[in-house]
Amino acid sequence: MISKARSVLSASGLALVAWAVLAVAVSSAAGAPSVHLPHSGAYSGLTDDPREITVSVSGESIEFVAFAFNCGEGVGHASVQDIELTKSKRGYKFRLDAHANVTYSDDAYFPDENAAIALSGRFTRSGKRVSGRLHVEAPRCETGPLAWRARRR
Repeated sequence: MISKARSVLSASGLALVAWAVLAVAVSSAAGAPSVHLPHSGAYSGLTDDPREITVSVSGESIEFVAFAFNCGEGVGHASVQDIELTKSKRGYKFRLDAHANVTYSDDAYFPDENAAIALSGRFTRSGKRVSGRLHVEAPRCETGPLAWRARRR
């Protein structure tokens, strides 16, 4: 009697474990695609100006973002560093409001300036492309919101 009760309990326990494994497999298959950490390295692309932008990723953070933008008759260049990546359902994202040094291509007439920079973006789920918005507000000029996109080199 006891061994029969044990085998019934063992069979029901195995059925419960099998049902739990099946439920996990079905829920993960029906869910959204997985989000991958962006590959370390450089991502290069263009802003809407169109000017170049470079995003350098290392591990779980962005080492730096270097970009150029139109400013009057010249071109401004700036970079920001150390940006934390945050995982979301749609891909790793980031946001930074900071001040940075801006240099100009016509620096004989305009010296370097300190500018307010707002940068945000999100990597795709695969981590192979990134896009976002950029806004530079310098004493000499203001870009307005610029869309940008880049892909891994």
